[in-house]
Amino acid sequence: MSRYPAAGRLMLMAVLIALTGQVFAQSVLIANTNDNDHAPLAAALSGLFPTVDNFEMNDDGSLTSGVLAPYDAVIAYTNSALDDSAGAGDALADYVDAGGCMVLATYGMSTPWEIAGRIATTGYSPLVNVGSNGTVSGNLNALVPADPVFAGVNFGTLTYDNNPNFAHPDLDTGATLLADDGAGINMIARNASGNVLAMNLFPEDDADNNNDLYRLFVNAAAECAGGIQASSRASFSVEKDFSDDNPGEVDVTISCNTGLPLEQTKTISEGEGVQFIVTDYDDGELDCTITESVPAGYEVEYDDGSSVSADSCQYENVAFGQGFSCDITNTPAPVDIVIEKEWVFEGSTGPEGVDTDYWLTLWCDAEIVNGVDTGDFVEAPAVPGPKGPGGCGLVQPTQESGQFIGNYHNWCQSFYGDSSAVFNAQVIPEYPDSHCYVTESVFDGAVEVDNGCDDLTVSAGQGASCTITNSVFYEGIPTLSQYGMAILALLMLGMGLVGFRRFA
Repeated sequence: MSRYPAAGRLMLMAVLIALTGQVFAQSVLIANTNDNDHAPLAAALSGLFPTVDNFEMNDDGSLTSGVLAPYDAVIAYTNSALDDSAGAGDALADYVDAGGCMVLATYGMSTPWEIAGRIATTGYSPLVNVGSNGTVSGNLNALVPADPVFAGVNFGTLTYDNNPNFAHPDLDTGATLLADDGAGINMIARNASGNVLAMNLFPEDDADNNNDLYRLFVNAAAECAGGIQASSRASFSVEKDFSDDNPGEVDVTISCNTGLPLEQTKTISEGEGVQFIVTDYDDGELDCTITESVPAGYEVEYDDGSSVSADSCQYENVAFGQGFSCDITNTPAPVDIVIEKEWVFEGSTGPEGVDTDYWLTLWCDAEIVNGVDTGDFVEAPAVPGPKGPGGCGLVQPTQESGQFIGNYHNWCQSFYGDSSAVFNAQVIPEYPDSHCYVTESVFDGAVEVDNGCDDLTVSAGQGASCTITNSVFYEGIPTLSQYGMAILALLMLGMGLVGFRRFA
């Protein structure tokens, strides 16, 4: 692959952009150590770079100039000691000498995880490891706010992981300090040649690292690649969350009124993020919306940082260099459980002399809308009723069939009745499914119960229905037909006449 010195490559790309109006995305390599989780960084970079590769400096062998040569930008950092720290640093210096541009990040400047060799010598890394580690403030204070590396970064919302292993580095001779932590610790700097940017930040998957942190690395890599002017584009970072941890994939789409691309779709899943880059628009004239293909059985909530909506993340009058976030959360929609209660009176037209009052209690291992969360082995308050307290407070959550033994069903909802009826409940299922059953309390020993509701399964978009039948059997009195009744009457008359004659 042909390469140009950093300054020449930047000039060439600027000319190409000016002549064609096209954005020339490049390739980037993430060089880290074994077992690092670089997925969020790779996802952020993929919004701009069509080629994002990873090289694990211990597991994949030695880092060499041959490995690095095909890439227009390299981001190198560690999370464990390198097998060949000096060799890796020499290869990175060779890459820079050949016209490459790189970003050196935490813990590549921290003892004992540093990247040593020539990259750590004067003129290369702008932040120098002096063997001093410690915590940093958690803030980022831009000393050169107009620098392209800060384009679209919101310092008010930026958060990043930090711990006592962060470097407290010195500034190399001739280097420019771009940011500190506001408490005297050097955080971001560029070397005098402009081909090495050091960032005292750890770009791994961590709960404290948000989109603004990854935007810094995307900006730095874009500046290295020379194909994008950070100030003339807008970026939109999308994060995905299933409240029930469903691992399924969804498509997210950005649609804009102008710029390139007008529309773009990417696939993401639980806990993942993607970034959309829009270019070639007039400053302040860009309007965009982000939506997803809402999965069946789920509700959606979009949070664009300024408002929450069930329709989309919306952005209007977007200026050059702005960056935005869109958090999409899917929650299972409630599903219906329909309980049909039937009474059967064998040998009678109705409930003669039988107490037909009953309690039905629905038990589930997922939330019941308007139900009671009894907690772990804690009974809920009893529900008042015509027969006194009943319902959740009096029925122990055990499964008669034994199917759910050991699986405590702590959500419940009770229903009172005295005749045939249909009862409706709603459950918010967990992934992949949730289980429910119904128990009944009756108040008359003559009532026989056939419970068809002792094994119910619900899932996203799929409810359940069942029937409980109560039967009462009456012992009938023998009856005679009209002819039998006539014969009986004649017999009774005959017996009367015999008696009369006997005592006459």
